[in-house]
Amino acid sequence: MLRIVSKKEGFCRCGVRHSEKPVDYPDGRFTDEQVARLKADPMLIVLEIPAQVSSQEDASAANGKLEGPVADDGSEPSGPAKGKKGK
Repeated sequence: MLRIVSKKEGFCRCGVRHSEKPVDYPDGRFTDEQVARLKADPMLIVLEIPAQVSSQEDASAANGKLEGPVADDGSEPSGPAKGKKGK
């Protein structure tokens, strides 16, 4: 599976208008030549996702569970605030 993110919303490559949000495409959706072109394009972030990983993500999403904490802005939370105890 390929996960593709565009650096610009609507950027078109290989007949697809790509999104700034991650979109997963099944194996075989693009030819080997197209995959090479997508990976070489500096406007796109292309990740090959093993089928086993995507199945685990699907199962977690179906169960309403997320792997690890996620902040509202999508970044990793820094954890609980640690303050100094007063005297």
